[in-house]
Amino acid sequence: MAPERTEPELVPGTDADRALVANLLQLYLHDHSQYAQVEPDASGRFEFPWLDDYFGRPGRECWVIRADGRPVGFALTRDGVPGDEDAWHLAEFFVLRAHRRRGLGRRAARLVLQRHPGWWTLSYLANNTPAAGLWPALAAELSGGRVRRVEQAQTQPAAPAPRYRLRFEVPAP
Repeated sequence: MAPERTEPELVPGTDADRALVANLLQLYLHDHSQYAQVEPDASGRFEFPWLDDYFGRPGRECWVIRADGRPVGFALTRDGVPGDEDAWHLAEFFVLRAHRRRGLGRRAARLVLQRHPGWWTLSYLANNTPAAGLWPALAAELSGGRVRRVEQAQTQPAAPAPRYRLRFEVPAP
């Protein structure tokens, strides 16, 4: 696919964006169910009980990714993750399928990570081939190749694949 020429815009999520992000989360969790044991509830909705934490709680941020003024994704970031208290953590990242594999998501991820120069972490499942291709390469690009990858302990007894955490430093511009 040809690179997308539209530049992503990163907009801080506000209370007015909560429903938008909740809707995009349904698409994200549906996509994620391909790689992890994520099932909808009895009403057909995927649960994400932490969403409200990203609106107004200190150390948590919601970003809406827009292209041509329209929402095409989101990022949820937080600081002070246990074991990596000195780093920001990219907790969730999503771009609509129509905008994937054309560079927009990669450029949006760069914008997110460059918001807080310094140490970052992010995690991905090894069986999520697109994530396993994107995140190590982007982390290496941003950090000059200085990326530490750690296999995380399984938190689910029958987890479908290993989970890796990357730790890397994003320099100040």
